[in-house]
Amino acid sequence: MIQQQNLQILSRVLLLSILCLCSCIRHNSGTETDPPVLLEPADVAGFQSVVQRCGVIPPQGIVDVKSTGLALLDIQTDGTPEILLTAGSTTDRYLQQQTGFPPSWFRWVQGKQTDVEPISQAQNLPPMKWNCGVAAADLDGDGDDDLLLTGIGEIQLVENIEGRWNPVVDSGLSAEGWCTSAAFGDLDLDGDLDLYVCRYLDYDFESPPLHGDEWSCLWENRPVLCGPRGLPALTDLVFENLGGLKFQDVTQQWGFTPDSAGYGLAVTIIDLYGDPHPEIFVANDSCPNHLWSHSPTGRWSEVGLLSGIAVDEDGQEQAGMGIGVGDLDADGKLDLVVTNFERESLNLYLNQGDGTFRDEAAMRGLAASSRPMLSWGVGVADLDLDGLVDLFVANGHVYPEADQVPSSVGYQQQDQYWLARRSGDKIRFEEQFEKGLSQWKHLGRCAALCDFDRDGDVDILSTSLNGAPHLLINHASETSSSIRVRLQQDGLNRQGIGASVGLRHEGRWIPYPILRQDSFQTSSEAEVILATDWIEGSGPLQLEVRWPDGEREIFPVKRNGFFTLRRGEGVPI
Repeated sequence: MIQQQNLQILSRVLLLSILCLCSCIRHNSGTETDPPVLLEPADVAGFQSVVQRCGVIPPQGIVDVKSTGLALLDIQTDGTPEILLTAGSTTDRYLQQQTGFPPSWFRWVQGKQTDVEPISQAQNLPPMKWNCGVAAADLDGDGDDDLLLTGIGEIQLVENIEGRWNPVVDSGLSAEGWCTSAAFGDLDLDGDLDLYVCRYLDYDFESPPLHGDEWSCLWENRPVLCGPRGLPALTDLVFENLGGLKFQDVTQQWGFTPDSAGYGLAVTIIDLYGDPHPEIFVANDSCPNHLWSHSPTGRWSEVGLLSGIAVDEDGQEQAGMGIGVGDLDADGKLDLVVTNFERESLNLYLNQGDGTFRDEAAMRGLAASSRPMLSWGVGVADLDLDGLVDLFVANGHVYPEADQVPSSVGYQQQDQYWLARRSGDKIRFEEQFEKGLSQWKHLGRCAALCDFDRDGDVDILSTSLNGAPHLLINHASETSSSIRVRLQQDGLNRQGIGASVGLRHEGRWIPYPILRQDSFQTSSEAEVILATDWIEGSGPLQLEVRWPDGEREIFPVKRNGFFTLRRGEGVPI
């Protein structure tokens, strides 16, 4: 009896082995083909020798792991974005009153869609002791971008005059402490661009905290660099634009009180409630996020906890790093994505339309795949041109010790992206696994999405701490149609920053925000790519623009091409 049972078991094992062997033969027989590559890593010769410096290697303090910035802007007004990479410094250089590492500036090589060459404009930027982030916008309405540089102990505004950078010495802008991300937006609806500056913490260069010294300097029972918990948080700063390049500090006057201090790392300014006034959303590291809303009294109120956007779906504060904005559930309202520390998944804050948000990262397929990573820059765009917006995230750790922790992904990490898919009446996100991306690990920080090669789809540039940037070239336009859209209006918000645009079809409208600042310490172009194949037919399409003050217009557009939509030339609605 026992022998008969053994023979039966052996027969089953042999049968399963044969089935597995046949399956492997079929898989390798050539009858199946690999799926087409959507995002392909580009071998950019001009980036190979680039090192975006910050801190010492290995890092000794929290200042060594965060300060890299990225900006895209058209300084030569030729329609092609140049790339600015900021750089930090070291504690020794800072204490010796030396300037930090110089920034780098690149332009695309003419006739080569995936190569860059250095240009000299970065030499004109004023030196800083420790540069962190950057924010670009046309502040004086002259058709070219001006720059705000953030850093430790200072911020600097520089004016673009025919491609040369001139410090604005009487701008009214000044700041102490560690300034990270910054964003421009029309906060008082007077037609010019006001400024919000995130501040992180008060760092003592003379007597920095030591590895393992306090409870906040331990991770996985290993001594690591300290912070941010245990170090003093700083209040963010708000400046009113008095006209062009002049500002005044209105932080306390407008209601941004000192008791709202947080470890601010990322900020974006956009209308989330459907009224004319924009909201200000701030991702804070290791404390609740902030959502600032304009009140009828003219002051601003922090409503993060009341709106459900301060913490995750379990009510836990997280280590917010970066922010993405888009209509992620295709319901006509703008939602938010926040990147976080390792073992804290992305937050997907879906706009409920009543002033509240719900974190549905787990329900929508994002939590499990994002939880192992330490994420920073984030981009929201329709990567595959199917009419639904997708997600990209830049990843990289802060602790080299992660390589010694078996449960950790490690110090250098690969970036990730998810494509949106309809599942019944819901939008879910599916992580994509492409060979080139999985072999490309780095200490990812910033991320900017842009149609670099001007072929009608969204490419991706992510930066590396003490390394070279990574460029991903998108191939979606080879099989799908799209339009590239910019806005233009009179006044000092020439690019319509804070507006939303989207195709209107059969009662459906998916808004795409016109932003310059989101992600992490990043400034991108003020334009969007909209897929058009999801709308049947061959005639013109209806593009709705909601301008920053709430007024709306409809513009008829073709199904392919680049369009600059000028305010007043559409049909008011």
